[in-house]
Amino acid sequence: EFGSSIGGASPGGSEGAGQLLRKLGEGDARVRAEAAKALGQLAIRGDHAISSALLGRLTDTNRLVRRNAVEALAQVAGRGDEEVVALLLRFLRHETWFVRQGAAACLGRGLAAR
Repeated sequence: EFGSSIGGASPGGSEGAGQLLRKLGEGDARVRAEAAKALGQLAIRGDHAISSALLGRLTDTNRLVRRNAVEALAQVAGRGDEEVVALLLRFLRHETWFVRQGAAACLGRGLAAR
C-alpha cells in the first residue's frame, strides 16, 4: 500500500527524496502523510530542502499530515539547526492552534540546542 500511495518511491537516494517532496503537495491527505513519514525515515540529517518542505506541512489542514511532518522534522533537522529552530519559534505565534501545536512538538523533541 505504501508504494501505491506515493507512486512507488522508495526511501534512499535523491531521486526517491525528490519524488517524496513532490508528493507533499498532493491533493490527497493520505499521500501527503505517507510522503512526510517516508521523508523522516530517510533521516538525512541537516537536509535543508527536506526540512523546509516539512516545515511547510506544519500548516497542513490534515492532522495526520501535521503529525507525520513533526515526527519527520525531528528526524531530519539536526539539534541546534538555527534556521529550523527560528522558523519553529515563529510558528509558536501562528494564529492557528494546530500550527502552534506542531511547532511546540518539534521543539519539544529536542531540536533546540542546549
